[in-house]
Amino acid sequence: MDIKKIINSFSSKVIFNDQFFLTLRASYENIPDATLKKNSGIKEKIESLFENETWENAYEIEQLLVLLYDENSVNVELSRRLVEAKNNLMENVYKEYSELVNKDESVEFKRSILARLVNDLQWYYTRKYQKLELSKRITIRVCIAFAISVMGFLGLFVVKMSIEQFGIGDLLTASVAGLWGSSFSLLLNLEKKIKNANYYELKVLLSISYIVSRLMVGLGASLIFSFFIKSGILSGVVLPILSENLSQKDFALLVVWCFLAGFSETLVPNLLAKTEGSLHEK
Repeated sequence: MDIKKIINSFSSKVIFNDQFFLTLRASYENIPDATLKKNSGIKEKIESLFENETWENAYEIEQLLVLLYDENSVNVELSRRLVEAKNNLMENVYKEYSELVNKDESVEFKRSILARLVNDLQWYYTRKYQKLELSKRITIRVCIAFAISVMGFLGLFVVKMSIEQFGIGDLLTASVAGLWGSSFSLLLNLEKKIKNANYYELKVLLSISYIVSRLMVGLGASLIFSFFIKSGILSGVVLPILSENLSQKDFALLVVWCFLAGFSETLVPNLLAKTEGSLHEK
């Protein structure tokens, strides 16, 4: 995967911190004139990159500056970057860099380590911002799904008043309540899933197929649960009595239970398992 393409995909959407460029300019201005004259090609490239303040250009300037640092600057920058790596990169990656630094004291060897470390840190920050961008898109899609389910339920509530037969009215109620529950579950668990997900898992969460499949699971679970109630397999004072003229209380109970069936990923599977177990016992 090309880091430049990823940077370009979101560089225009992220407000760039001017402090980053100020720091880069300060580092560039501290380079001795003799070094700049000796590396005129790098000098011209850096100055052209400063003309357009983007993430891509900033990262390229950062990499080019490594080639111009003197021995003292290399040592200071390497020490600082190692601290940064310890706080952000994986432990095994940080450990590898820490061991490499002590293998050779030559400035060119350390410069090569610094260049590689800068690249790895840039890749980390690129993925971090890409993850934020994906997280935002996932949140928007789930919120839209939740809003649609709520509006669908409100619309159904009006239609329900004119529908009296079980074959249509209660099935529609169960279906929409299940969709409502599953979309609410998605919304509640979204922050935790985003926080723990890696880049590729975020791509899955972003996909329409994932969101739709979760909603369909909720819809199916709520329908199955409504049939359990209608068949009499499930009964009790907290469960609705489904009849042609459904009372307001039973309608509310049907909504609550079908919402829970859609919300929970274990309620209906556990119910099916218990029912299957009781059949085997008989």
